[in-house]
Amino acid sequence: MRKFFVIWFRELGACFLSPVAYVTMVAFLLLANWTFWHVVETQIGRVESLPSLLVMSMVLWLPVLATLVTMRLFAEEKRQGTLEILLTAPVTEWQVALGKYAGALSFVVIALAPSMGALYALTALAPSLPAPDAGAMAGGGVILFLLAAYCVAIGMFFSLLTRNQIIAAVCGFGGMVIPPLSGYLLSLSPFGPERLIRRLAVEDHLLDFARGVLDLGTTVLYVSGVLLLLFFSTRVLMLRRL
Repeated sequence: MRKFFVIWFRELGACFLSPVAYVTMVAFLLLANWTFWHVVETQIGRVESLPSLLVMSMVLWLPVLATLVTMRLFAEEKRQGTLEILLTAPVTEWQVALGKYAGALSFVVIALAPSMGALYALTALAPSLPAPDAGAMAGGGVILFLLAAYCVAIGMFFSLLTRNQIIAAVCGFGGMVIPPLSGYLLSLSPFGPERLIRRLAVEDHLLDFARGVLDLGTTVLYVSGVLLLLFFSTRVLMLRRL
């Protein structure tokens, strides 16, 4: 377990050693908050809740953030030749995969956290607006974490498959964006099963959680996807050791 934490904090520290990390965090904060304020202006007079609008604004830029963080996870290690050194150390593939995954996910969560304050800033500037509902904010935080965990797992998996960061970024971004669209794509088909469409529709997940409705089935769906991707990642690492 100690080796896992060493890799975790090493990866998290590596993220903050680069000035690109701080630029990425500030850019995400500005873009997410700008999108939220713009959406609020266009939704005046409608019944959509503010936590739902905030979560959807953040999710819009989440794949970009996760791609920038994960594209270098293993691709850079392979390019510099340090991955082989790491794999010859007395650590297991699970410790390597989970440690680097935890480091990247921690950075993404840290980058997401300040954007949640945009709703409180808005209500402070406009006292006529209702105070944020604690249950809705908690639900929004849960679905954001699940989506972040899913996106980071996809990005890390594709970073394992190549030493080129650009290829890892393109493939990872596509992997993060296409699955959430599967519910919408199925809905375009006249033969699409309604129950499956609702289960895969990310927008429905966001709205439910942002209203304070925690769906166990949706949680299991994302957690299962993350565990499967982590399993595939460890298998790829095992193959590199052979």
